[in-house]
This record gives sequence, C-alpha cells and structure tokens, in this order.
Amino acid sequence: ALLSRLVSSGILPDGELYRWWRVCFFTWEISAFYFSSGYYYQKGSVVDSPVSWWQSVRYRFVVNAVPYGIFTLLMLLVDWLTGQAAMSAAGTFEAFAIEPLTPYGYFYCLFIIFLIVPTIKSKRGLSLLVMVALAAKAFAIVIGELGIQVPYGVQYVPAQMIWFVAGMATQYLSFEHRLSRLPVAIGASVIYVILSIFFTLYALSGAVVEFCCAFTSVVAWLAWLSIGFPTSQNLRPLGFLGNYTMAIYLFHPLFLKLLWWALALGSVSWPLAYGLGGALVAFVIPVLLMVGLNHWWKLGFIVYPGRYLKMKP
Repeated sequence: ALLSRLVSSGILPDGELYRWWRVCFFTWEISAFYFSSGYYYQKGSVVDSPVSWWQSVRYRFVVNAVPYGIFTLLMLLVDWLTGQAAMSAAGTFEAFAIEPLTPYGYFYCLFIIFLIVPTIKSKRGLSLLVMVALAAKAFAIVIGELGIQVPYGVQYVPAQMIWFVAGMATQYLSFEHRLSRLPVAIGASVIYVILSIFFTLYALSGAVVEFCCAFTSVVAWLAWLSIGFPTSQNLRPLGFLGNYTMAIYLFHPLFLKLLWWALALGSVSWPLAYGLGGALVAFVIPVLLMVGLNHWWKLGFIVYPGRYLKMKP
C-alpha cells in the first residue's frame, strides 16, 4: 500500500520496479500467508468428523471474524473521516458480507477455506484434496483471463486455496525436508528471478503470470527456509509471519490513509514526508503498537484472538 500510494501520488515513477513489485513480489507475500495458515492448520488440528468440524469452525470463526470485523469497521470510519466514502447501512453490509475491503479480504477467504477443507488423514485424501485445489485454481485462472465478473468469494477462494492446501501437504509429508538442498533453493530462485524479469520487461500480467511467480517464489522461499532453519526450528520463521507481520498487515492501510489525509490537509508536498512518514506509520508504529497491545490487558485479542481463547481448534 505504501509503494502504491507513493507511485499514484507521483512521488515514485510508475516503472519496471513498481511493476515487478506489484506482479511478482506481492503474489509471493499473499501466497506465503495462505501457505503458513494451511501448514499450521494441518499441524494443529484434526478435522475428520462433523463434531471436529464444528469445533474447528467455532474456533476459526472467532479467530478470523474478530480482526476482520474490527479492522473493516475501522477502515470504514477512516474513509468517512477522511471524506473518501460516506457511511451507509448498505455500504457497511457490502463491506462486511459481499465485497471485503482491501486487505482484509484475506480473513474472509481464509474462513471459507476452513469451512470446506478437512485435514489430511491419508495419501488418498491428500491426492483428492490436491486435485480439487488444482481444479479450483484452474477455474480462477480462466475467469481471471476472460475477465468474468463473479462475487469476491467465488473469485479469490479458488485462487488462494491451492497455497493453503500446499501448506497442508508440506506439513503432512514433511516435504520441507526434501527441499532443504542448496541446488533446489538456488534453482527455484534463479527460475523465479528469470521469470520475474521477463514478465516485468515485457509488461506481462494476469492470473497465469501471478501463478508462475507465486509458485516459484514459494518453492524457493520454503527451500531456503528449510536450509536455514533445519528440523524443528523451521517452524519459527513461519510463526514470525503471523506475529508482528500480521500487525503491520492490519494497521498499515489505516495509518497510511490517515497520514496522506493529514499531509494533504496541511498542503505538505515534500516527498520525504510521504516516504519517511509512510515507512514510519506502515511498519514501525504497527510493531510498537502491537508490543503495547500485548502488554495492555488483553487488547492483543483484536489482532491475535487465538492466543486468548480457551477453546481450541
């Protein structure tokens, strides 16, 4: 969001670097979130019966609905305060139930995936789940390439489920250990770099391009992760993705909107104020705020409800 706003404001050029980040890097970031969620879902849950499904759904609903609901409401309030949108019952309902606000649609899609995906019990079940996920991804690519307009959940759940299932499969098969080889890490990284440069130079985009970038980057990321953090330690960086990075993910759009509004209100046009100020409110302040929330009673619940719940998945 910071880079996008700096480009749209004319502070940074809309060139190859921005195009690379938008098409090639951003796809890895989102895919890694879903991958990590699937990994921990398979590791920490058993969903293979109506009873276990209901227990999981109750837990996952709270864990996803709390940050989704709170930060969606905060974003609506910020948009109203800054004059970007008017508050209305219809608009609020649409933001919560039909067309989630960026970037909080992650929780919307993730909960739907939890609703429909059981944990893996056997290799046969794994094969079936992978085939369903691949078919869903193919569907998402087709509607994306054809430009067919479908509801938010129909568009993004099939597109992201493949990474969630990939995380589950990796944990079930302990596949990260098989990738912990230097030739695999280097090879996947080189392929990703070559593809990303090619796509950027030729201004290519679309669902197929994003899938290629996401796949090669996730393989490279997992391989380097397994090499750098062998055995049980490889869980720590995956856990870090859901630590302060989630606070940044949730808070930074709100703080950036408020910063741009305040700077515009004060007729500030100094690029450094946007660049340094944006970096401060997008990365530093969310981390410091999260540290404070973790120590102020149980306010960290708004970001990490699972840490405070007595019920377990």
